[in-house]
Amino acid sequence: MPQDRRARPGEPTVGSSHDEPAAAGDGETQWVLVVLRHGAIEEHTLPPRGELRVGRDDDVEISIGDRSVSRHHATIVIANGGVRVVDAGSRNGTTVSGRKVGKGAVEVGERETIVFGEVACHLMCTRRSEYRSDLRLEPDELDRRVVHEGERALRHDHSVSVLAIRLADGEKQALDRALRAVSSNLRDLDVYASRQPAQLDVMLVETDRAGARMEAERLRAAIIASGHDAKIGVATFPGDSPSPAMLAAAALMAANGAAAPGVHIAQDAIRVLRFGDKEVFVADRAMHRVFGLIERVAPTELSVLFCGETGTGKEVAASALHAFGPRKRHAMVAINCAALPENLLESELFGHERGAFSGAVSTKQGLFEQAHGGTIFLDEIGEMSPAIQAKLLRVLETKRIRRVGGVEERSVDVRVVAATHRDLDRQVQAGAFREDLLYRLRGLKIDLPPLRQRPHEIAILASRFLAETCRSSGRDPLPISAAATEVLQRYAWPGNIRELRHAMTSAAVLAEGTELTVEDLPETLRAATPLPIQKRDGVEDPSVLAADLPLDEAVRAYERERVERALTAAAGNQTQAARLLGIPRKTLVSKLKALGIKRDD
Repeated sequence: MPQDRRARPGEPTVGSSHDEPAAAGDGETQWVLVVLRHGAIEEHTLPPRGELRVGRDDDVEISIGDRSVSRHHATIVIANGGVRVVDAGSRNGTTVSGRKVGKGAVEVGERETIVFGEVACHLMCTRRSEYRSDLRLEPDELDRRVVHEGERALRHDHSVSVLAIRLADGEKQALDRALRAVSSNLRDLDVYASRQPAQLDVMLVETDRAGARMEAERLRAAIIASGHDAKIGVATFPGDSPSPAMLAAAALMAANGAAAPGVHIAQDAIRVLRFGDKEVFVADRAMHRVFGLIERVAPTELSVLFCGETGTGKEVAASALHAFGPRKRHAMVAINCAALPENLLESELFGHERGAFSGAVSTKQGLFEQAHGGTIFLDEIGEMSPAIQAKLLRVLETKRIRRVGGVEERSVDVRVVAATHRDLDRQVQAGAFREDLLYRLRGLKIDLPPLRQRPHEIAILASRFLAETCRSSGRDPLPISAAATEVLQRYAWPGNIRELRHAMTSAAVLAEGTELTVEDLPETLRAATPLPIQKRDGVEDPSVLAADLPLDEAVRAYERERVERALTAAAGNQTQAARLLGIPRKTLVSKLKALGIKRDD
């Protein structure tokens, strides 16, 4: 029988360590049966005492429209503050936490699972006076506990999960009631922390993804019963993150990326791509689009040009293109065209014959020959001299190469992928790059956004790089403090992913405590002017980070966001979205085309 727990004076409310929680009523136990069916939640508040029939018929007190449930399947008995269940001779049976129920009454404890046929239900309390402050931790302590439990999970072959609960906006009393609903329904082994007034993280010990999803659904039902609602992100280790230190960030990303309240699994929000010895985490919406394009174009022979700032991962993207395509059984070779002078670059690309120039003591195959049947990646193609551009154009047109100093032409079957950080159209106008070569290389142009425009990935990548350094140096994993995470997310990252990796490697070496703090970060990060973070729904959200874009790009990004939000609010109806934006539908259609927004998006 559940205990009648009383609120303790002075216990903390959401986002505060000093405020006293709002009154919770008289402490009377209120039972609710939560029915989970086809992804939906149905709540049935049970009376203080009495008997309720459960079945498929419409005239029973708790009707469950599922064919596995008999017309009168079972009876729930509420008496003396407790709940029991009796099977009514059903066809598919009734169980309580795996225990078969017969004609004799079986007592059901709080949070136990009752299965009628194939329909799972949970019994829960929604009005309890206790604020479970004994389960509450400071955010940094929770992060350390998650890392510890993750390491234990690996040793003992089980799982640990984190729920990121992002409450909908509301008055302080409503948020207090929602916190009470969460904390009073946690298991005794689980702990939680409040990171912001409307954001809680919960660690579920020894809980796999299926169990975590069920707990999340149950907690959301308790939140709804308190008069509120929430987005709940669910992440499980091992599985949804490469290290336990990244688990909370993965759960939060799943919650932040959701358009509506509900339970959202990190596995659905974060893609882990593995090819060769590379492992890529795709979390930001912009990068989801990039790798979606890569997967669609990979099976074709179309040439691809990757554009983006230095350090944004262009070579990784090219590797993914090769790995997802039909040429993956053959070699991919790469060369940085800016790293070699013209004469050496020509020799590297096309090879040379013995005696072709001073020092050519033997015949050498060029990269085009080495990549025969596979892919050649030409990085920094914008740095190539006009003479080499002309020779490269001829190779692309004829699919034949001639070694330096040679007379024989050799056929090559190669897919050419190029990358640049320059605006090649401007270089064409300036006469520095051949227009006909650009057409050949740019069968499809894919832009890789800089890291400052991918804020959802910063915490994930930082934790990953930190974990790699800790593992290689033989030290225990380090969680990243909330303050350090904020510094990372508000830094402009001119060097992009490459700079982030170096920063985390340096920080891991310098860190002396049990977590990585702001003081451990490089001075360049701590001294830099932080990028402003705008607010979404009244809450600071790094995904709306106002990066230092050129004015035309900033206006375009703002327009795209407004249009996408209007379409989401209108469930994709263009007429309604145009009305929300205050523009004619024809104007909206034109903007959709100009902004590259398709119906599928």
